[in-house]
Amino acid sequence: MTADLASQQTTAQQLFQSQRYDDALGVFTVLRKLRRRQEGAASAMYLSNLHSSVYCLHQLGRFAEALPLVEELSTTRERALGPGDPSSIDAKRWWVWTCRKVGDFSKASDLEVEIADALYSAGDTAGAERAVATAVYYENQTSTGQPEDVVAARAATASNGDKLKGMVKKVGGGALAAGVTAAFEGVVGGLFD
Repeated sequence: MTADLASQQTTAQQLFQSQRYDDALGVFTVLRKLRRRQEGAASAMYLSNLHSSVYCLHQLGRFAEALPLVEELSTTRERALGPGDPSSIDAKRWWVWTCRKVGDFSKASDLEVEIADALYSAGDTAGAERAVATAVYYENQTSTGQPEDVVAARAATASNGDKLKGMVKKVGGGALAAGVTAAFEGVVGGLFD
C-alpha cells in the first residue's frame, strides 16, 4: 500500500504543478481518505494533502467546499503544534481568507483575534496589533454597532485579553485603515500561497 500511496502522491503533485487543480483535487481527496485511515489525522502527510486540497479548492473558486477542510487543517495543526506555531498561524490565516471569500466576516474577525492572541503570546506585538486591526476591519463589514467594541469584547476572553483590549483602544480610528492594509496584504499573499 505504501508504494501505491507514493505513486498517487507523485501523480497528485504533478497534476498540481501542471495547474490541473480539479484533477489534483481528486487524487488529493483519495490520498486524504487513505492517509487518515492508515496514519491518522495528525500525520504530516495527511495534513500536507489536506493543505493541498484547500489550495486546489481556492484555485477553483470553491470556497464553501474549502471551509470545513481549512477549519480541520487549522484546528488539527493548533492541537498538534500549539496556537503560536507558524504553521498553526498560517493555517488559521487560510481559514480567515476562506471565511472572507464566503462572506463570513464575523468569523474572520474572531479568527483574527485568536491570531492576535497567539502572536502576542509569542512576543510579536506588532503582528498582534495588525491582527487586532484586521479583526476590527472585518467586524466593520457586518457590525451595526461600533466594531471596536465588539472586537474588544471578544478579545477580553483571550488569554491576553487585557493586552488585546488595550491594542483595540490604541489602534482606535486607525484600525480600519490598518485593517484594510492587512486585508489587502492577505489577498496578495493568498495569490502566492
